[in-house]
Amino acid sequence: MILLNIFFLILVIAGLFLFAHGLSTNGKLSVLFGSLFVLVPLVWLTIGNEFIALAPILALVIIYVLQRKSVIKPKEV
Repeated sequence: MILLNIFFLILVIAGLFLFAHGLSTNGKLSVLFGSLFVLVPLVWLTIGNEFIALAPILALVIIYVLQRKSVIKPKEV
């Protein structure tokens, strides 16, 4: 159980760095994976493993809100 907690801690730290890198470079994919890396351990430890399928939906909602607040600019064609 301790190895699982250490893995989750490493995953959250890597997700925060990836999320911050995505915000600084305006990369939506980095923000998506960073928020997924943070949300999956949080959902697993708080709600339970039945609701892990909601983590990608929450990550996409985070990206949508960041685009609406103009933190991440959508790409122009």
